[in-house]
Amino acid sequence: MKQIISAVLLSVFVMALHAQVSEKASGKSDSQNVKTEVRKSNMVISGEKTEQSMQGEGSYEMRIADGLVKTCFGQFFDSGGPNGAYKANEDYTYTIESGTEGAHFILRFVEFYLSDGDELTVYDGNSTASKVIGTFSSTNKIPFELVSTGGSLTFVFKSDETGAGSGWRASIACYVGDRKVLKTDGTESSTRLYYSIVGVKSDQDIQLIRDILSEKEFVRKSEFDKSSQTLAVFTSDENVSEVVLNLIQSTQENLGYNFTVKLVNVIPAKIIK
Repeated sequence: MKQIISAVLLSVFVMALHAQVSEKASGKSDSQNVKTEVRKSNMVISGEKTEQSMQGEGSYEMRIADGLVKTCFGQFFDSGGPNGAYKANEDYTYTIESGTEGAHFILRFVEFYLSDGDELTVYDGNSTASKVIGTFSSTNKIPFELVSTGGSLTFVFKSDETGAGSGWRASIACYVGDRKVLKTDGTESSTRLYYSIVGVKSDQDIQLIRDILSEKEFVRKSEFDKSSQTLAVFTSDENVSEVVLNLIQSTQENLGYNFTVKLVNVIPAKIIK
């Protein structure tokens, strides 16, 4: 009997040891990627935008590649997009141009995780001959806000042969002076939906909610009044109040905590004569 018990205990010990060795061999522990990867995978509300990693005018989702895009809106990802990770041995040069006279960029990096040995270099202009803003990595994290002096930014991303990381997510905005360039510029009046939001913990979390809403075609812009805890959503369709409410509520899973949200007012679009 003692021999049987000893054999069982030895088997359990060997299995546990094998599991530890396998985890080390993988090159990354779960704790390194869980925050970034969970947010990237859960942030996708609908597949309608995630399939549009176009390198052209009006795109709302940009994935790094060799090329150029003209936009003032949307989100900028590594090659893995909102759900995936970038791959080993990548080497891309990608330029974002505003296409708006006198505009400059503010990119807000709400997620950033690179594996050891991988680097993202940012240039303040339309080529790698422009001034270097910085080279960012696992040890030199990118700032939350990245600001250009002119209407273009160039990104060079290089990953080594050892593996992939979960990458980054950044929201894209253009400003002319202090005025933000809006989707509504030069368009018709919008329906305004007002939502009371109580319990969101930070400005960055509010920005995350607004970024998710901005991916939808019917959302032209959003504004958050911190003093009244009210989010105004400007839409092209007056019948989407419940859809917007559900989108806002769904971000609780991304943020990892609950908050209270309810529709408090609707102001219809003005008729343009």
